[in-house]
Amino acid sequence: MGRPVWVVVAGTRPEATKLASVVRGLEYQGQPTLVLGSGQHTDLLTTSADSPWMQTFLDQWTPLGTVAHPGPGQFAAQVADTLAAYLGKVTFPVAGVIVQGDTATAYGAAQGAQKAGVPVAHVEAGIRSGDPQDPWPEETFRVAIDRIAAWHLAPTALCEARLKGEGVLDTITVTGNTGIDTLWWDVDPPGLVQTPLPLVLITMHRRERWARLAQIVGALDDRAAVAVPGLRWYWPVHPNPIIQKAAVGLKHIEIGPPMGTREFRRALARARLVVTDSGGVQEEAAALGVPCCVVRPVSDRPESVTSGHTLVVGADPEEAAEAVMRELRHPTLSREGFQGFGDGQAGERIAQTLAQ
Repeated sequence: MGRPVWVVVAGTRPEATKLASVVRGLEYQGQPTLVLGSGQHTDLLTTSADSPWMQTFLDQWTPLGTVAHPGPGQFAAQVADTLAAYLGKVTFPVAGVIVQGDTATAYGAAQGAQKAGVPVAHVEAGIRSGDPQDPWPEETFRVAIDRIAAWHLAPTALCEARLKGEGVLDTITVTGNTGIDTLWWDVDPPGLVQTPLPLVLITMHRRERWARLAQIVGALDDRAAVAVPGLRWYWPVHPNPIIQKAAVGLKHIEIGPPMGTREFRRALARARLVVTDSGGVQEEAAALGVPCCVVRPVSDRPESVTSGHTLVVGADPEEAAEAVMRELRHPTLSREGFQGFGDGQAGERIAQTLAQ
């Protein structure tokens, strides 16, 4: 019947970014893989194909079945049913289903695998904010996935400790974060010694901020962007119409279309500061030694806060703008590259763990 196949399920750009090195690692181990796409993201995946490795990953992409998704919970349920039906019909042996992170795709695929009696490997297990409402519904999804998973592939020792605190004891492997693997495929590490450009990057899209996003960006535009002369503020705006609307009328922040994966990472590597509400950007900025201000009440990547690479500025518009302005005027954050999220070999470690 052939060797058992690892079914890799992805739907968003972060999942594709962080699962590509897992697929490559499994291929090096001689482990067959099948990459299934849920259809959660389409346009953003297309724009991310500026990286050769991403294009290679997307070339392996087989649609699981595009579904209409009125909301994260409904979409997850549809993915679960679709994947369970798919696994019930395949004629080849399945070693397990691999999911990454905390998306509706990951949660639905984990549920679908469970329904079909197929074990689940969770890449990026154990990440927590401690607040079920922020990020929502991702915090709920990742906790639930870890309850289902047979393999917990934790990016850091802190994630391992969280899992053990939740009763997971014998199925954890600390691997590093696979996003750092692909980061170094896109950005040459010797480039870290280059002088930063006078650039402040903005990347914000979290739904928890939608209600006040216009006020947050407006405060950055009115106050922080004029506090330190000679800086270029640039925001590659997410295609969501709600976020697009928040970008209207800015005077000092330049807006543009979404960047490709490699394009964004190379801009980030040369930035003086990044203002974000993204978990993945926190990891990449710390690895690159780029100061990062997180517009959230709490970070789910506290390793970079403790190391001095990330400053949590909160979600109040005026307070966030004031904190960003202070950091620009009187820098406190480290510009040394941080290895706490991985050394670029996470995909190989995960593949070795699963191959065993």
